[in-house]
Amino acid sequence: MAAETAIPAGLLESLRATLGQGRSGIEETAASAPAGIDAGELSAMLSSMLSRVADSAALVSDSLEAVSAQVSEVGAEFWNVDADVAGDYSGQVPRAD
Repeated sequence: MAAETAIPAGLLESLRATLGQGRSGIEETAASAPAGIDAGELSAMLSSMLSRVADSAALVSDSLEAVSAQVSEVGAEFWNVDADVAGDYSGQVPRAD
């Protein structure tokens, strides 16, 4: 017999909210990055480093958005399968989709 998987109803939404807060934090921080750096001979190097950090932060932000979307998709599928199984045992149960 397979082990039962239980997911509290609010868990997936809470996870999506946490991912969204992380993404918002990154986006807010990006707005505070300096437009230019005046560091004499090191300006070009520091600007290049800052550019790489900003590019990496944008990638993390995009990844958080993608993971959040996947959590939604997996959650909907989980509840649909749960409803199908419950329907097999107790009659028809409406699906989420």
